[in-house]
Amino acid sequence: MEGSWHQHLLTRPSLASASDDKTIKLWDPYTGEHLRTLEGHSEWVMSVTFSPDGGLLASASSDKTIKLWDSHTGKHLRTLQGHPYPVTSVAFSPNGGLIASASYKTIKLWDPDTGEDLRTLQGHSELVESVAFPPDGGLMGLASSDSLKPMTSSLCIHSMDVQGHALIHDAYTGQLVQTQGKFSFPVAGGDQIFLTLENQWVCHGMAHIFHFPSSFSISTWKQRGSLVCFGSQTGQVLFLDISDAINILSMM
Repeated sequence: MEGSWHQHLLTRPSLASASDDKTIKLWDPYTGEHLRTLEGHSEWVMSVTFSPDGGLLASASSDKTIKLWDSHTGKHLRTLQGHPYPVTSVAFSPNGGLIASASYKTIKLWDPDTGEDLRTLQGHSELVESVAFPPDGGLMGLASSDSLKPMTSSLCIHSMDVQGHALIHDAYTGQLVQTQGKFSFPVAGGDQIFLTLENQWVCHGMAHIFHFPSSFSISTWKQRGSLVCFGSQTGQVLFLDISDAINILSMM
């Protein structure tokens, strides 16, 4: 199960959850109220994420598709098809102009406005279980919604396979630009800070930041600003505020 959260400009925050019952559910995270159920996938929904402006919700499924929804009404907008294997993770670029999706050995880039399959990124030798864009500046550039032409700098895509090997691709060229250590992911804060998961510890280099209980087996994560949401294989969700750690690490 994977979840995502966002902040509407005019409404209360919403939480989205994905399930093996083929549905997506929207919730009020403060009251726990179930707001809406989205149906349309034919198999397990493995990942969900909101667009940066909160207007769209993208879902990835083992039925090999990505679906886009109006997050306010729950209306299904379009289906993205092209992966030959189950789609395990989905993410919006910081400006909402691109969608990245992960599957067996590959990552695909899509235009959310047209549904066009823009590019396939390769380099993994195993199932890719997580994909993400850096949340703020650094190496991040801007991509137009109808092309992958570079504007000012590279737009990087971070991915991780089932063995914990992390890669960074350039979205404009499709080139593999960097390989990180096991279980690494970027967080916001000045220059990009990379945290790693090692033996139940969230780490930065040699610094140990947070220790997960042994019963919490991490299967997925989503990050927005200084808040990181971790999902476990047993269905548990843990929210971790790393703002203090980011401030300390930024001064190191």
